Amino acid sequence: MSHKRHINRAISRREFLRRSALTGAGAGAAWLLAACGTVATPAPAPTEAPAAATPVPATATPEPVAMAVETPEIIHGTYNPNWANTVLNELADHFGWLEEEGIEAQEIIIVDQTQIFPALIGNSLLFAQQDTDALAGANLQGEPLRYIATFRDKEPWILGVGPGIETVEDLYGKPVSGGAAGSRNEFNGKEMVRRLGGDPDQIEWVPVAGGSDSRVEAVNAGVIAGTVMFDRHRALILDNGGKILHDDLEEVPQDCFCVHENWLKDNERTIIAYLKATTRARQYYHDLDNKDELISILESRGYEFPQAFIDQYDRAVAINSPTGQFSIEAMETLIADSVKTGSLEKEIDWREFTRMDYLNEAYKELGMDDMVVDYS
Repeated sequence: MSHKRHINRAISRREFLRRSALTGAGAGAAWLLAACGTVATPAPAPTEAPAAATPVPATATPEPVAMAVETPEIIHGTYNPNWANTVLNELADHFGWLEEEGIEAQEIIIVDQTQIFPALIGNSLLFAQQDTDALAGANLQGEPLRYIATFRDKEPWILGVGPGIETVEDLYGKPVSGGAAGSRNEFNGKEMVRRLGGDPDQIEWVPVAGGSDSRVEAVNAGVIAGTVMFDRHRALILDNGGKILHDDLEEVPQDCFCVHENWLKDNERTIIAYLKATTRARQYYHDLDNKDELISILESRGYEFPQAFIDQYDRAVAINSPTGQFSIEAMETLIADSVKTGSLEKEIDWREFTRMDYLNEAYKELGMDDMVVDYS
């Protein structure tokens, strides 16, 4: 696959909706605006999670499998142009792993997150990255969108505070933000307070728009006393005289690669080929000895690496799943927590929306049968 045939671009919402209308995604857009989930399936009984998978060996090489893909030109969508969101697709293209599997061209499109599902419904996108709770909610609504591999299986839980705050009790009666009211970030913030021995009900939780960037600015300006934040903002908090009260990585299959069932059933070889190529990309990405070369590759593809990103490179790698798999316990916890936060209307059996047999087949074809996980 030549780099000339690879396209990585953002499109405007207006252009996206115009393209979607031509492919029938307009109905999907209307569906997406509906309230999430009205019919529930009973939650499954707790199931013992499979043993944690070991990182994919960086030396693994695939066994030749000469099978033609159904769709040799694919379109992958994501909602964030940050290099950490597209790294697996970029590496799979750069090293020719997609082409080796029969995928001749890949287009990466950056779109508003709310348009991911309508695009998959209308085939404007064939593969996409999306939040797991959102995918579960779509399935509750009756839309057969399928989780085919985990993208990030860790979630940073970081609570940063401003000058003068030494303990969690110092936050009592003060404004703290986790972003939108009732969001997962706010839920995480309250749980961090509990883990620190505090009472989140003694804190004033306020919404702050604009993501972690805006929330950290609000802390440093003295508008709020603390916030749930991203790794890359540590220096901003610390340099301003603040501190980090809580800092941990939680096992959470927070987002995934997904496809629509209607496309999946006619493109099984394409899906396996895609997963084989991106699994090889995971191998390369998770070898920290490749850091300098990886940065050079992505810079040549138009990505910028400010020092804050370079400083947090290891953490960015750590939250990306090294295998594409998930533990059943972590998935069931995510679903239960999503109901508590309101991002899911009802609980759902994760088996309804996951299709991990394609990733298992990819591992078999890569000669890595020991990586196969039984999710039954």
